[in-house]
Amino acid sequence: MAAAGGGGGGGASGGVGADVGFMTLNYEDVVWDRNKRGNPVILGRGAFGIVYTGRLHGQPVAIKAEVLKEGEEVEAWLKAARLHYTATCPHIVSVHGIIVDHDDSGTTHHLVMERLAGTMTDLLLKPGGAHYGADMELRLALLADVASGLAYLHAASVIHADVKPDNVLLTAPTRRFPNPAAKLADFGSSVQRRVGTRTRGTLVGERGTLVYMDPVLLDRSASITAASDVYSFGIMAWQVLSGLQPYKAEMTAAAPTSEDDAVLLLKAHVCGPRGKRPPAAALVERCVPPVVVALVQACWAPTQASRPAMAAVQRALEAAATAAETWGAGGSGGGVGRGPVAAPAFALAPPTVPPAALPAAPPAAPMPAVAPIVAAAPVPTPAPLPAPVTPVTPVPLAYKWDAQLELHGHNKSVLSLALLPGGGLASGSNDGTVRLWDAARGGAATAVLEGHGGHVVALAALPDGRRLAAGVCSSDRKLGAFIVWDTGIVPPTRCATIDCVSGVWALAVLSDGRLAAGCYDGGVRLVEVGADGGAVVATLKLHYGIVCALAVLPDGTLASGSHDHTVRLWDVGPDTCVATLEGHSHLVYALAVLADGRLASGSWDNTVRLWDVATRACVGVLEGHTNWANALAALPDGRLASGSVDKTIRVWDTRLGILASITRFLGRAVVLKGHTDSVTALQLLPGGRLASGSDDKTVRLWRLPP
Repeated sequence: MAAAGGGGGGGASGGVGADVGFMTLNYEDVVWDRNKRGNPVILGRGAFGIVYTGRLHGQPVAIKAEVLKEGEEVEAWLKAARLHYTATCPHIVSVHGIIVDHDDSGTTHHLVMERLAGTMTDLLLKPGGAHYGADMELRLALLADVASGLAYLHAASVIHADVKPDNVLLTAPTRRFPNPAAKLADFGSSVQRRVGTRTRGTLVGERGTLVYMDPVLLDRSASITAASDVYSFGIMAWQVLSGLQPYKAEMTAAAPTSEDDAVLLLKAHVCGPRGKRPPAAALVERCVPPVVVALVQACWAPTQASRPAMAAVQRALEAAATAAETWGAGGSGGGVGRGPVAAPAFALAPPTVPPAALPAAPPAAPMPAVAPIVAAAPVPTPAPLPAPVTPVTPVPLAYKWDAQLELHGHNKSVLSLALLPGGGLASGSNDGTVRLWDAARGGAATAVLEGHGGHVVALAALPDGRRLAAGVCSSDRKLGAFIVWDTGIVPPTRCATIDCVSGVWALAVLSDGRLAAGCYDGGVRLVEVGADGGAVVATLKLHYGIVCALAVLPDGTLASGSHDHTVRLWDVGPDTCVATLEGHSHLVYALAVLADGRLASGSWDNTVRLWDVATRACVGVLEGHTNWANALAALPDGRLASGSVDKTIRVWDTRLGILASITRFLGRAVVLKGHTDSVTALQLLPGGRLASGSDDKTVRLWRLPP
């Protein structure tokens, strides 16, 4: 069980190692829900823990509490928690962090997760559940969601090892999304907990739940692999599509006298090349499409090598769900699932042995009525999306200054810069303010925006040409917010505050208009910003350190740079990491996209690397700074500006014709000097000008060299 009464892991603080500090929460961060007696509200109980409800920074969460033995058990729990925390997939339950609570009675480990509506068992399979009467289309779509989550884990070499309806959670329907989605919970925990006794696994140690378990694990004829998850998924899919409990009729008829007898009977039933499976006839009776029946049978094939990959299962189920929707909307009579369903582009072989009943069993006892599978009811048409907004385009300005200009006003380090319409410039500072400047004329700030409640580490002009988003970090860097200002009116007005559970270190505007935020906890948060509010809608988690740089590539791919020394590339449609760029020997602090589409990354190893995004290869290393490379700005003519803790700005000629045969580009740059402390931010201005921010508390404006 996990975030809605299902399984999960737990927390960190105190004695937890630094390698999990990025996901550590304080016990006081969680406000625990309490009943009228003042006791914590229990959401569910599992074999090894209790799930409570609460709130983390105002957001509803589920907290799985477990008491573990020191040593191997705690280490395995932390490993599973780390895997779960860093998983970035819309069909895996999000984990916000871990807590380890030490008190006089012992140590309790907590895993803090998003709170969902409930388990697939409770909502879909039990009479009275919210989706008990779900149609074929929804059942297929939910299975496709689970297959997507498993495909993600398998691509990362993680085996779930306990796939079952109790470990699948469903979201609550909303006006925007009237159908629930499925999310996989408790992944990796069974495999990671290798203590070798029944106390940490169901009946057979670390391998999962007996009814759904790969038979090769029961008879020890093979070791656990991703194909074991495929088998478990096949059994679960049969249950979801038939509405029946696997092997319940057979076990009821066999009437075992003890748990050990039940184990022996089920092993004899499913193991070996002629092992039995749940009856496919039950699927046919429910009008499950023939291609899906064949798919389920392929998933539970006797040999692991004969089972399909989860990515192929996902594609087949998505195609079948689409076909079920088309058939159900066709008005030709009959229930959903009746009629032909197009086969996927690949063939799925049926199992080598047909399903059969226990040979010694008398006729099965009558079973209770199961959930009806009915035609889908009409759902409201979602509201149309707003028309795309034309992005801000720099326009030529008549500058009133020549080579450079110094702007004063901040009383602490200037950390961020952003270009506003009409040549306006915004600067954010450790002093908690944002100052607006007339970049053409210079002089005093035209406005000072206050009340951010922390350091303004990042700024981003939103695509409507009016609003400015400020990314804020608390003084300890662990909490944050997005403050949105309407700069199109005088004086500028604060129009939205969006809380963030981690300090904001970087901002970028995605091609679909959403805001991306790099955060202290290693997450990249995707934020929808409305006219007077907004919300975090997704979190991308794979980095193991602060995400302090973001950039959007021409094809919409998001790049993130982190204290973990890597750059990651994200497809923000399915919220998936598509590549990791490695090469820097220190944290990556700045990113920029060159005019030709290459990506530049600045690092505290004092270098700037250039990357061919298509090949994922480093095609150049710019060396010359004598200290950390903190800031980057791409120029429209193909050059690149970099700012450093060495107090200089270097303008590199990074055009392809110059760098075609150069791998290490040593010192060949124009150097701009003037700041008396570290250069922390760069922003291109119209008309061949550049703005820079510094720890010397100033903003400088520069005419770029030709």
